[in-house]
Amino acid sequence: MSTSDVTVAPDLRRYWRWAWLFVAVLVLAHTLVRCLLYRNLDVDEAEQLVLIQKLALGYSAQPPLYTWLVWGMAQVVGANVVALAAVKALLMLTLFYQMMQLGRWCFADYRAILVFFVPLLLPLYAWEAWRMTHTPVLTILCLATVLAWLRLSRSPSWFNYAFLGCCFGLGMLTKYNYALFAGSIGLVILLLPSMRRLILSPGFLLSLLVGLLIVLPHAWWALSEQQAIMNYLRSRTGSSAHSISAFEYLQRVGYFYYTVMITGGIPIALIMLLDWKVSWKIRWPAAVNIQFLLLTIAIGMSLYIAAIFTVRMYHFRGHWLGPFLLLLPVWLISYVPAMNTWHRPAQGYLMIVALTSLVILGVRGSGYVMGYHEGKFQTRDYLFSELAEELQQQGVQLAEIIAGDIHCAGYLRLYFGDVPVQCSSFLNTTPVLSTGRITVVVWDATPEKGLTTETPQAFQQWFKEQVPAKEVKRLTTKDRPFHTRTTRLGYWVSVGR
Repeated sequence: MSTSDVTVAPDLRRYWRWAWLFVAVLVLAHTLVRCLLYRNLDVDEAEQLVLIQKLALGYSAQPPLYTWLVWGMAQVVGANVVALAAVKALLMLTLFYQMMQLGRWCFADYRAILVFFVPLLLPLYAWEAWRMTHTPVLTILCLATVLAWLRLSRSPSWFNYAFLGCCFGLGMLTKYNYALFAGSIGLVILLLPSMRRLILSPGFLLSLLVGLLIVLPHAWWALSEQQAIMNYLRSRTGSSAHSISAFEYLQRVGYFYYTVMITGGIPIALIMLLDWKVSWKIRWPAAVNIQFLLLTIAIGMSLYIAAIFTVRMYHFRGHWLGPFLLLLPVWLISYVPAMNTWHRPAQGYLMIVALTSLVILGVRGSGYVMGYHEGKFQTRDYLFSELAEELQQQGVQLAEIIAGDIHCAGYLRLYFGDVPVQCSSFLNTTPVLSTGRITVVVWDATPEKGLTTETPQAFQQWFKEQVPAKEVKRLTTKDRPFHTRTTRLGYWVSVGR
């Protein structure tokens, strides 16, 4: 299992127990902070609470696997913040388990534990993962694919090929950019003579077949909504149809590397401190496992840069590069001399991991005590709490809710339980006002006139035709939290005409 140069591998079982105890307590603490102190929802979280009203082959421009996980958890604990936090906690524990497996594949000494703690040094996973939705599950499937190929390199059995196919299929159900990661690894396998036989084997056809069978139902749905999906992807990547100059291309390449260093620079810097001579030792690695990781990083990054020139992609977000950023420190750790004992630099690495983790946890937990609340949408929590109280005082028994945007819809799901919520976001569907039922229409009324830019066009048109201006009521929050992105709600109660 090891590619390390350690003659006698140390017994790491005691250290692994302590490492897992630290991670388990940290994940539990983050989960409790999320459940007990904060009810505010980011946009992606609000979207999930709306989408899980039903099971479907597809929901939005993101594949459905994460939504299915949240739906399953909601069947146990309800459609609330606890469901969102529980799914993230399970995903984070799975991520650390995979990092442990990857560390063991690459090293038989204490360096394996350094690999285990890498996610806690990447802001993407140490901080943002507690607010994101699809990226953690994408990372898990990317790491599962890496481990599946490593298993095949040792035992090319039909079962392992079928497992690789499951990784392909489920990976495409996490985020569509999984295809770039899987494609990178495919090119790497072809380039490595010692692993090339794996992709030329008949078993690889089984992997492709299994992956295709898993992804085919969603692919059929996505084909029917391809225009909406493509429009969303263009807006997210900043792709432009017009021609751009050579200088603009250089700017975009520079911004790409800036994003890499900002999101992944901390563990790289720490590894350099662990052994300051490591930068002078970088050479072509002898171990096949490390060669595999290095080429995956290099080809994957190259494909992202190629996207700048082929689809004129401008916007780079750190979480798109998450799986590659996790592999980069693992490659660098391979240049650190084998560790039979915990020498002082390694102890310093672990101390920084612990200190960083506790600081991040403290910052997240202190927001409630110090008067500011995590996230820029905290105002909405106050607004919808007051809206629920006002409707209750009026004795309104709701049968249905129509929301102006996906964020409003998510909060309405928090405060009105099982009442069905309609929202026009993404697919831009026109709301349907039921007859004979009490329906409340809610929208972001922060602008003095009109609706916000986040309001879908279909809702705006329907709003002008169906909602009488004289019957509209507005609600302004009595509280003034740290963030004030939304300061007023508008609502109209229809008595089922």
